[in-house]
Amino acid sequence: LLVKAQALSIWGRAYYHLGDFATAEARLEQAIALYYMVGDRRNEFNTLSYIGRIRLDRDCYEAARDYFEQILDVQREIEDKEGSADTLSHLGLIYACLGDYNVARSYLGHSLEIRKEIGNLAGEAETLGRFAMVYHQLGNYETTRRYCDLAQTIYGKIEHPEGESLCATYLGHALAGLDQLQPAIDAYEMALN
Repeated sequence: LLVKAQALSIWGRAYYHLGDFATAEARLEQAIALYYMVGDRRNEFNTLSYIGRIRLDRDCYEAARDYFEQILDVQREIEDKEGSADTLSHLGLIYACLGDYNVARSYLGHSLEIRKEIGNLAGEAETLGRFAMVYHQLGNYETTRRYCDLAQTIYGKIEHPEGESLCATYLGHALAGLDQLQPAIDAYEMALN
């Protein structure tokens, strides 16, 4: 059963990355049921996180929040720090999408703290980028700029061009919000390269 669960989970994640959310969810649900049957909680909830991501990608924020909060409880129970940091970051993103920015910042702050503690530079940069997004939504462009700069520095250090590009986009938004139009254009051009 465990091998079948693993195969279904991999299959579901592949469909997720292809954007076929219905097929992904069906395979992931089957995998979760099998992981539950064999008592593999870690893989059960890692697979469940993909269903949370499907909900997030479909803009079903309340459902996504419910999945990720359930996952976080178990990750804390089994002391999965890396998984908890990722889930906290997702919850920060979800609460930002729901417009609850104080809760979003709280979750992101906890995620950042754990990611620094365990030395996950890519995760740290991702969380800093999400902070930038939150502050951009709040219209606090100077703080957005600061978080973009921090994230870009890390992304550059670990050679993560996609992360650098995303941060450059948020930086462009922040600079445009500060009426610094030429630097904003430069940031957008950097995002395209």
